[in-house]
Amino acid sequence: MSKKILFSSIGGNDPISSTTEHDGSMLHICRVYMPDEVYIYLSSEMYKRELKDNRYTYCIAKLGEYMNHNFNVHCINREELINVQDFDYYYKDFGNILREITDKFPGADFVFNVASGTPAMKSALLFLATLSERKIISVQVTTPIRSINKHSGKDEDYDVEYYWEVNQDNKTDYENRCKEVECPNLGVVLKKNIIKKHIKEYDYAAAQRVAEEIKENLTRESFLLINAAVRRQQLELSGCEKILREVGADLIPIKNGEYKKVFEYALGLIIKIIRKEYGDFVRAISPLITILFEMIVEKKCNVNLEYYLEGKSRKISVEKLRSNENGQKIFNIINEEYKNGFKDKTPLASSNLKAIICGFLDASKEYDRVIIDMVTELRNVEEKVRNIAAHEIVSVTDEMIMKALDGKFTAKKIMDYIKSMFSYIGICKNDEIWNSYDVMNQYIINSID
Repeated sequence: MSKKILFSSIGGNDPISSTTEHDGSMLHICRVYMPDEVYIYLSSEMYKRELKDNRYTYCIAKLGEYMNHNFNVHCINREELINVQDFDYYYKDFGNILREITDKFPGADFVFNVASGTPAMKSALLFLATLSERKIISVQVTTPIRSINKHSGKDEDYDVEYYWEVNQDNKTDYENRCKEVECPNLGVVLKKNIIKKHIKEYDYAAAQRVAEEIKENLTRESFLLINAAVRRQQLELSGCEKILREVGADLIPIKNGEYKKVFEYALGLIIKIIRKEYGDFVRAISPLITILFEMIVEKKCNVNLEYYLEGKSRKISVEKLRSNENGQKIFNIINEEYKNGFKDKTPLASSNLKAIICGFLDASKEYDRVIIDMVTELRNVEEKVRNIAAHEIVSVTDEMIMKALDGKFTAKKIMDYIKSMFSYIGICKNDEIWNSYDVMNQYIINSID
């Protein structure tokens, strides 16, 4: 269990008000919240009072005996501090002290007394609580008479032992006068907005890094959803879906295992276009085009490709091609594609897949003609755009892609062709699911709000 720490400046009515004979704010917060560590901040005047009769440490110790609780008290003495209205001084001094306490007790929960001390002291504490990235409870304490406490008599007349004995809050039915201040933690608010911005820009790894910094201020659902988005973008789909099931979110539209990873890979290409990562887009289209061509060969040409391939290397076996009529047809088609004839153990690639598709489909049929045209165009695109990024270090732009493709294709138009291929294969016919990442982004953002 983490420690609870109270940080409190000391005011004129601490530890027990001589006017009302009730707890001052510091002692009352100790009574209600029972912190393990109590840091009391003493200006010059309050330090002299502590030296005189140990009134603050005495009353905290007596409260500890009364409540059977150990309060470990730390006095922060500022005996030279006479100008007690300097906000800048407290903002810097409190900030330094709190950093030291945090280093000493890294996982502690903080309670700030924003009812004791001068207005500058209380404002500085409230400001630090608002800016902090950790969870801090800022507490005000109302007076028993529901109005401003008035000081009576001279401090020389203050008898700490007497006031402890007559303290009305020592009764078992005392009134809890603590009220937690509801104010936004500005540091957390800013970082939540940064997380949302990263999510809208599809930069989930960056969102996750910021989320780690304010983890205790995010819901478990939000933190898990960001983690799921990171895994999804990395195509670690089993881990992603496990998290989504845990939070009850259905954000992966394609359920079929055969198609799911291919579709998610294609979504990644859309993100690369949106983020203007054209070089990465160009390098990433070849594997997808090859897989889509394979699917067309198997589903539209009714060819069992795996039968003609050698193991994990997926090289084409001439011997297997010549073992049946379909295989011989494939061999004849792709053999014509090579000037010196097709060589055994040539790797399966988009070039020979395109030849098989064009050889098996019937160009006189409109449906087949559309597929043949798309396959031909995509193969031409792949061949030309690959040269953009493959041979020299250059900044790839959409303009460069258009120039390489004779002004016929932008990155978006290439992606539109790829989407059409998915539709013709039957993977997805609903255009809305291509907005799947945007749906996920809004779901995560809603959970943060």
